Amino acid sequence: SAGSFGVGTNPSSVALGDFNLDGRIDLASPSPYNTITVLQNQTTPPPGTYPYGYGTPGCGGVLAMAANSGAVVNNSNFGIACTNGPSNALGLAMITDSPSIYGTDAFGLGLVIHVDLVASTQILTFDIRSGAGGSGFLPMPIPNNPLLSGSKFFVQSIWLEKAASVGNCSS
Repeated sequence: SAGSFGVGTNPSSVALGDFNLDGRIDLASPSPYNTITVLQNQTTPPPGTYPYGYGTPGCGGVLAMAANSGAVVNNSNFGIACTNGPSNALGLAMITDSPSIYGTDAFGLGLVIHVDLVASTQILTFDIRSGAGGSGFLPMPIPNNPLLSGSKFFVQSIWLEKAASVGNCSS
């Protein structure tokens, strides 16, 4: 959601990321005076979205996901951002209509699944790619369909780490 944040004198840019690796989005802004302001955990979930479950730690910290705007009918700009994933990797986003709040390791792969693949009546999957910093964005435009009003969907991403010591991870 939109907000105003004090970031020091004459900021030249703003960056969003999980700089302290706690799984929540932070804001950073450099100034021309060789200082950087970092505001930790400054974002709140947009209307119609809420966090559930927890990410598993990977090489980049605790994995996290957040919506970029409100989950409302006819929001063509809606999407999901992921942080702390493996660098330059392909992940899997799963969307269902039933959560598994506490999560299960249903496949014995060493990762916790927070979408209920058994109780769901709708399961959608999408590829999601991360950049060099381990962050990814999945555009998910919500169509102008009144039948979607009041619907609830749950999203989770799964990434495979390249480091053998870590294995699989999910957010």
